[in-house]
Formats: sequence, C-alpha cells, structure tokens
Amino acid sequence: MMKKDSFNKMLGIVLRIADIVDRHGEKGEECYILDELGYGYLALSGYLRDGVKSAIDIQDKYSSLKNRLNYTEESEKDARNFLEDIFGDREPDTLNDEHKEKIREFISNLFKD
Repeated sequence: MMKKDSFNKMLGIVLRIADIVDRHGEKGEECYILDELGYGYLALSGYLRDGVKSAIDIQDKYSSLKNRLNYTEESEKDARNFLEDIFGDREPDTLNDEHKEKIREFISNLFKD
C-alpha cells in the first residue's frame, strides 16, 4: 500500500504536469508528452486534474468511513461495559427473552416511580 505522503506527493506531481501541459499548449509550443499520448493539451490536463479530484474524493470517503468505524467500535465497547457493569457479563446473547421481559418491567416501573 502506498504511504499517504507518497500518495500526496504523487498527486502534487500530477497537478504540476497538468500545469506544464497547459503552459506549453497555451503558447502553442511542442510538448513531447502530448504527442506521445495523443491528447490535446486541454484534454490531457483535464483528465489529470479529474483524476486528482477523484483520488481526493476517495481519501475523503476513506477518512469518513474510518471515523465511523472508530465511533462504532467505541459505542460497542461502551455498550459491553454497561452490560458487564449491570449484568456481570459483556455478551448480550447471555440474556434470554425471559430476562429481557423482566428488565422491561423493571424499567417501566422505575419510570412510573
């Protein structure tokens, strides 16, 4: 897997290449990479910038999913800690339907008081 710094440097280089291609194209100068790839300067620089934008969008989605995963893991840990504190067991499956009904009745009575 590519390191984040290497990835970000690569994206910076791609943007610089897009700028170089644009400068040569705007001046009507020869640009070896345009001839080699067979694109016009606007098409090539546009593809390069769109690719960078897509990569940034992927980074953003990854970061968002990672944050959601961390939040979910912490929430599960808190829930298991609560179960252990109240019931002496971290596993929710140890409570059967009869136990759950008694808990519901107790909570209902607690709120009535």
